[in-house]
Amino acid sequence: MIHLTRLIVLLIILIIFNSTIYAQQNTDSIRVVNEAIKMIDFSNPEFKSAFVPNMDNKTIADMGFEQPNTSAVLKFKKRDGIQIHGQKYQYDSNKKVLLLHGTLANSYTYNKMAGLLREATQAKVIAVDFG
Repeated sequence: MIHLTRLIVLLIILIIFNSTIYAQQNTDSIRVVNEAIKMIDFSNPEFKSAFVPNMDNKTIADMGFEQPNTSAVLKFKKRDGIQIHGQKYQYDSNKKVLLLHGTLANSYTYNKMAGLLREATQAKVIAVDFG
């Protein structure tokens, strides 16, 4: 009898819990649709002038766009025939460092880091582009 009572209480809790979650999701869905409809009804924005940041040379350099190190363009084909590009930062050494970037970068933005790595490790540095 105790097990049956526990089972009934558990079922009641689950029913209430599921009803609460469904009601909340339903309410959230309705709210999202209403907000989307309001956004569709917005008038077109008016832009007076484009925002152009005033960046000094140090800011530009800190962003990695400065190209202080000399590199050679590197091209080779993978086994599947796809051509890979990159930059090679030469150093007279048998050691090599391979720089692989993430989604929002490319070998161009690794110029400063590649030069610093080349000097610190005394190795040839190769920055590869996959895209």
